[in-house]
Amino acid sequence: MSPCLPSIPKTALLALALLLGAVSLPAQPTKTDVLTPEEQIQFAEGNFQRKFYDLAAKEYRYFVEKYPDHELAPHAMFRLIVCLRTLGRTDETFSAINQFQAKWADHEYATRLFLWKGEILFNQERYDTAAACFKRLLLNEDSKTQETAQYFLAQCYGKEGKNDLALQTYATLGEKPFDADHIYRPYALFAVAVGHQQKDQFAEAAKLFQRLATEEHVPDPVREEAMYRWAEYEFSQGKHEQAARIYTDLLARYPDGVFSREAGKRLIWAYYSLGNYAKAIELARAWLEKPDRGFDYELEYVYGASLAGTESYAEALPVFRKIAARPQTPAEYAQMARFQEVVCLLNLRQYDDTITAADAYAITYPKAADVATVYAFGGQAYMAKEKYAEAVPRLRKALDTAVGQWPYYESTNLFLAEALDKLGRHAEAAVLQRKLADEKGIENPAYFLLKAGESHEKAGDTAAAVSDFEGVLKRFPDQAGEVKSAMFHLTQLYAERKEYPRAETLIQDLLARPDVTGRSRLLAFLGFVCYQQDKFEEAKQHLLAALAAPEAASVRANADFYLAGCYLELGQTDEALRVFKEVLSLPADQRPLFPADLLFRLDRLYYERGQYAESETIVRWLLDRDQGETVYQASLRLSDILVAQNKLPDAQEMLEILLKRLTAGEITFADPANAPMKEEVRAVLGEIYYRLGKNDLAVEAMESVLNAEGLGVEFKTRARWILAEILLKENHPQQALPYAVKCFVLAQDPVYSPRGMYTAIRAFLAIGSEENALQTWRNLKATYPAFAAQIRGEAAIAPLAAKDLPETGAAEPPPKPE
Repeated sequence: MSPCLPSIPKTALLALALLLGAVSLPAQPTKTDVLTPEEQIQFAEGNFQRKFYDLAAKEYRYFVEKYPDHELAPHAMFRLIVCLRTLGRTDETFSAINQFQAKWADHEYATRLFLWKGEILFNQERYDTAAACFKRLLLNEDSKTQETAQYFLAQCYGKEGKNDLALQTYATLGEKPFDADHIYRPYALFAVAVGHQQKDQFAEAAKLFQRLATEEHVPDPVREEAMYRWAEYEFSQGKHEQAARIYTDLLARYPDGVFSREAGKRLIWAYYSLGNYAKAIELARAWLEKPDRGFDYELEYVYGASLAGTESYAEALPVFRKIAARPQTPAEYAQMARFQEVVCLLNLRQYDDTITAADAYAITYPKAADVATVYAFGGQAYMAKEKYAEAVPRLRKALDTAVGQWPYYESTNLFLAEALDKLGRHAEAAVLQRKLADEKGIENPAYFLLKAGESHEKAGDTAAAVSDFEGVLKRFPDQAGEVKSAMFHLTQLYAERKEYPRAETLIQDLLARPDVTGRSRLLAFLGFVCYQQDKFEEAKQHLLAALAAPEAASVRANADFYLAGCYLELGQTDEALRVFKEVLSLPADQRPLFPADLLFRLDRLYYERGQYAESETIVRWLLDRDQGETVYQASLRLSDILVAQNKLPDAQEMLEILLKRLTAGEITFADPANAPMKEEVRAVLGEIYYRLGKNDLAVEAMESVLNAEGLGVEFKTRARWILAEILLKENHPQQALPYAVKCFVLAQDPVYSPRGMYTAIRAFLAIGSEENALQTWRNLKATYPAFAAQIRGEAAIAPLAAKDLPETGAAEPPPKPE
């Protein structure tokens, strides 16, 4: 296939004619006159000079026929050939050339006429014969004639499919320096450049186009197209700034040239590609404002893309919609415009419209290269609407559809992981993040492995979380930020797993890092970890150091609590209670979540010292816990504290509320099968009813307690004592006695067994059984001496105590008579 060449202008063809020479002769006389040969030639020449070629041809033909042997006959024949060629009478021209060459074979014109003969044969697609004509001129003494023949010979080779030979022929001509006389050199070089392009040798072609664009003596049509092709090459290589300069120069030289329209559009593309969106918009608007431009989908598209580049999405959106709606827009550009519509809608936060446009695009172009990106944008729109369940399938579809080096791969994975996290599907998020951490080409795999650990941690899979965080330390030791975060997580996890030595080591490592922040928090945590290992003295020192740090305010409550615990374990009870009192002074919502067992322990210490306010603060605080066992125990403790402060109505109200919650199932226990029984609360509540004089309610509660199966003996002992006391006070000692006796026969309760013995003594005395009363007193003294000492002065006990004197050594009394 021959190179695609620009047409040779008429000026060049005229030059070809002038190569053959012209002679000025006098005009011819009129036909009514008898003209001499010289006058005949003069007349023909006058017509020729006035471009009356049809008239001139007749006169030249007349001369040749009239004076065939005249010395001017060759000139007249040549002029005839020129006229016939100019008039487009090809067959006559070809015949005249053959006649000339046959008659005057040695004439200088005969040789030079081979150019025109070759041209005619070329146009008749008789390339081999035409080539033979041009070859006859390759050794012509006139360099212009010789180079013209060489150029057209190359054209013949091209038409014959001898492309390599054609390019070689062009090359030997085109490599010569350009000048005003040898007009075919630029054309030949242009042909060589195009040949390189056809062989995909674009860099070599660009060098030749650059020469044609920058040197002198290059015809404007050749220069203009060379400039355009050179600029296109630079553009294709990403050298948009260089391309823009060439396009600008082309438009300045040839504002109305053949390539000016395309160059103008490409200049806008170049500025767009350079990121100079403002300049691209300026040029595009100037283009669009011209009345003769009409709709141009390419120009409209780059205009819209430039507006989007400046984040002027509201202006860009109607441009893209116009492109997509116009019937003359090619399918490719309509698709591109609809894609950009999705981009604009997403950036304008018109999320419902984004979803609609994205779904429509995916349906219309299911196999498009950018359909994965559209799925991703639809997913992002759902994320913005906080519709995470709808976002997940679109984000997954985006990842499943994407191919190659997709620029949204990481961001879409991040969105998907976030959506899964929001839906509580932490384990799925972790799988995704861990997969990313192991993939090649990911910008920061340490970050994804860290996020996988965090997701596993949220999912409750501490073993997997520990593995991920340890992986960050081992695989990415140079990623300081991720390593520190992983270490912080690990200290917490190891502490939760009660692997305190490993946690302690990590905290020490963190404290040794010069870039670590939050030293007071780390010191406080180190104190906690040592406390859990019973290293109370070490823990105390770390906690004191944390409290002495400048930023101690953020850890004071935690540090104070465990410092109090250390003091407690070290036997420094007063210090423990003093320090913890500072924690209790904080509002409840500002106190950390401390272990319940230690709080109950502190509660007891305050209670035993009569510091009921602190004790009550602790148990009321524990009532807010989620664990049913803790709430239940705190409720009972609170009732004891209120009773100790003689706040019996408050204790009654609190226990009645607890009983209602238990009955309604509002309190959840970790082990429902072993959950406390409601009768336990009734046992305590019954005693409060008794103390408040509400005996009917007390009896009802205690009978319920005694009838309950599986209830602990301590609760039934309390119930029996209360019933015995009520019956005794209502003057039913015989009925009270069994309840009272069961308190110490069936149980050994430190509180209610001695109380039952005291009640039994009084019942025995009431029914006249003083001996049994005395024996019970003796048992009370022996078993519960402290309680016996408290009641020794009571009216019912004093006479018995007086009779129960210690032995003095006197002889035993004589035996009773039988």
